[in-house]
Amino acid sequence: MAPYVLDYASTTPDPDLISKKVKEYYFGNHSINFYTRDRISKMLGDRWVVTGVHKAMQYHSSLAPTYGYTFTYKGRYSVAKPLSLNRADWGVTHLDDISYFLNSTLYFEPMKLEDPEFTISEFLTNVWSNFAATG
Repeated sequence: MAPYVLDYASTTPDPDLISKKVKEYYFGNHSINFYTRDRISKMLGDRWVVTGVHKAMQYHSSLAPTYGYTFTYKGRYSVAKPLSLNRADWGVTHLDDISYFLNSTLYFEPMKLEDPEFTISEFLTNVWSNFAATG
């Protein structure tokens, strides 16, 4: 099933070998089941999100300087919350950084100066502002 879900069934001469390597990389000696759903999520995210973003960055880099980053801060604010998703199952999600950059009060209470999230918000704002100003 993995060669089809991860879309390599027709792109490699030995899909079974690739499946074995993928299983070893993401699961090690663990079984694939409900309790390893975080590993399943990581595997699918890498294949369907990270790979696509990386490919888009490669294409864009042939036209202009291209930069990317990975946001891994797991704070109290997440797009998972307003969508009623269990944060423990989702971890840091796509667009979580925007919540910190914009300090959105539509879905979250305002950040306070003493909140660790405020420090992250301030850091992101400074990084993005400096990048916009200086490249």
